[in-house]
Amino acid sequence: MSHSYSITPVDRTIDLGIRNFLIIIWLGLLVFGIFTLIQPKWLVDASVLGRESEALDLKKQGDDFMNEGNYSAAVNRYEVALETDSELQTALGNMAIAYAKMGKLSQAELTISQLVKKIPERAWVGYINLGDIFLGRQEYSKAREYYKKSIESSPFPGNAYMFAGYCSMKLDETDKALEYYNLTLKNKTDFELLYKGSLRRDHFNYAGDEETVNEIEEQLLLGKYDQVIANYDETIFMQTVSRDHNIAKIYNDVGIIYYNNSNFAHAEKFFLQALKIDPTLTTARQNLARTQVNQ
Repeated sequence: MSHSYSITPVDRTIDLGIRNFLIIIWLGLLVFGIFTLIQPKWLVDASVLGRESEALDLKKQGDDFMNEGNYSAAVNRYEVALETDSELQTALGNMAIAYAKMGKLSQAELTISQLVKKIPERAWVGYINLGDIFLGRQEYSKAREYYKKSIESSPFPGNAYMFAGYCSMKLDETDKALEYYNLTLKNKTDFELLYKGSLRRDHFNYAGDEETVNEIEEQLLLGKYDQVIANYDETIFMQTVSRDHNIAKIYNDVGIIYYNNSNFAHAEKFFLQALKIDPTLTTARQNLARTQVNQ
């Protein structure tokens, strides 16, 4: 009977196409499920890159809010960025700064403490930032404590020593101020200390390069850099140091300490050294004139 062939060959072709299409979709889902289970590297990498990219976008939004002075919105964006990529340390550091700008110092300290735990090799950066926060609030004792912590782990502690000296000067602790300033000058002008600091810095920077890390560790273990120093043109190094305006300012600060303690002869020497390095340093020239009048 003709009605027993209600489905024509064309209809059956359409039905088969739909059925095959559904099978393809099902197989695709199955394959995706298998990929999800076995987590092939290319899929994991794509997922990680996607999260990192999204987190960076969120951090950028937070930075924009920071620049606008909208610190609470910045903190919110940084929090979401860290939820997306918990390893985005720059978001954590900026969040601490945002808290500090809001006057929420306990939260700023806590956030930087978290940052220190995540990357202990860079603890000195977090501590010097905390020192700067309290220095800006003229809490010199608290600021100095953080600068001292920074000194303990920093490959280049010159600036931390300098700020610790400045805080000590503000606290009228002359002996400590002179001690820190002398260590500042040593750490900023001693080539051997600077070379060792470079090794410590690069030990972290080249963590993924086993061969380079082994060479650095060998150098640190030996602890003798005579050959390196011999191969380095110390004349160029000392010429560079002798033109460093920041070092000139340190000599000026030490001169001020001696001046305030009525040790005008020592004060004069340091003001003269400051001007030798930077003849344009007006404050040192004015300080020198006052000192010479008092002698």
